Amino acid sequence: DMGHRKEVDVFLKRLPIRPEFESSLNQEREAKSEHLASCYALEQSKEVQSVETFVQGPKFEVFFGVLILLNSLMLALQTQYRGLDNAHRVGMTGRDAEDRWPGVDTMFEVLIFVFGTLFTLEILVKCVVLRQKVWAQSGWLLFDGVIVLWWVITTCFTVNWNPTWLRLFRLLRILRVLRLAKRSVFLANLNILIKAMQASLTTLLWTTAVLGVIVSTAAMTINMVLEPFIRDDNEDMEERVSIYLRWGTFTRAALTMFEVTLANWGPPCWQLVNNHSEWWTLFFMLYRCLVGFSVVQVMMACFIQQTFKTASRDEELMIHEKERASKALMKNLEHLFDTLDPSGDGTVSQRELEMKLHDPMVKTWFASLDVPIDEVTGLFGLLDDGDGLLSISEFKNGIKLLKGDARAIDQLRFQRELNKLQRLVWVLSDKFDHALAPPNIIYPRGD
Repeated sequence: DMGHRKEVDVFLKRLPIRPEFESSLNQEREAKSEHLASCYALEQSKEVQSVETFVQGPKFEVFFGVLILLNSLMLALQTQYRGLDNAHRVGMTGRDAEDRWPGVDTMFEVLIFVFGTLFTLEILVKCVVLRQKVWAQSGWLLFDGVIVLWWVITTCFTVNWNPTWLRLFRLLRILRVLRLAKRSVFLANLNILIKAMQASLTTLLWTTAVLGVIVSTAAMTINMVLEPFIRDDNEDMEERVSIYLRWGTFTRAALTMFEVTLANWGPPCWQLVNNHSEWWTLFFMLYRCLVGFSVVQVMMACFIQQTFKTASRDEELMIHEKERASKALMKNLEHLFDTLDPSGDGTVSQRELEMKLHDPMVKTWFASLDVPIDEVTGLFGLLDDGDGLLSISEFKNGIKLLKGDARAIDQLRFQRELNKLQRLVWVLSDKFDHALAPPNIIYPRGD
């Protein structure tokens, strides 16, 4: 019982212990304590690592990405609400926004507080869990931190700041959702679009520069030609004002020429034809044919070609396209195997294969896989492992190897193996001849 056990412990403690035994016991205790401490530290590190993996994982990012989208939707509704209130202020409607949407203003304040609290918790969790890694992740975290700090200051203190800028920065946060394209399979096409737009930046810069030179030159030319008409007091004032509104300054003329080049060129053309001279007809027809049609179309073609050329060299896109093509091929092979296996037992015999070869859909299927229909029967013997039945793994792996033309490395590997086999046959033939030959006859070795 407990009483006897305590007496035994007290008795053992009173026994004299030799120094060497005492030191060995202390070392054993220290080793055990160090082992327990290391085990505890290892368990703690595993827990911390799992938490860090979750915070950096796709589920955490997708959750707050959905919150950002909901926050953007709330900002859209808030903009609509403020638009209705502005319409009442300028006298366009007789009812204000509160009468049309009662209680919505209070709902917006509650939602802003909820979203702000959640985004603040996100920043705090990342700072606590990731620590030094948090600032090396992305500039978006610093951007979110500034927005959250701004929201906390405006919520806790009375600050005379324009809330429009805070709403604009909160709206820019929606660009952070684009990062999810790399993490989610469902957003793979969005990732391709983002990569293509990134690849087009250099081409877009030069295209804009060339187009800007053309538009600016044409705008300054027309402004110089029309300046005497605008300054002539003998001309009709209404016509002078009308031409000035479109061509009076460099910025107005450049904007009008941008409209003529890429948008609706009719109204500016008719204005000059009706109010100044009909010779402008010839100018705008030549400009539209040479610049609006020829130059702009060539620039668009070069822009698209260079964008796709640059995007096709991206490593992530190439890997993604290869993976998607491989998955699509495996899926098609599974459907074809299900068609060849009417019994559904997971194997295809040669008889079942020959019966299905008369099906036009099966013929088309094999033709799309670059497998001639007259070679399918012989292909069964190549794919079969000897049991007379073709499993789905044998079918998929064999067709995948046969897909496409033979590569040079495959031909070289085949030639190397054939040479090894040929040398082995020569050695075996030499040994066989020496074994059967009389002792006094010596055969030359094969080359």
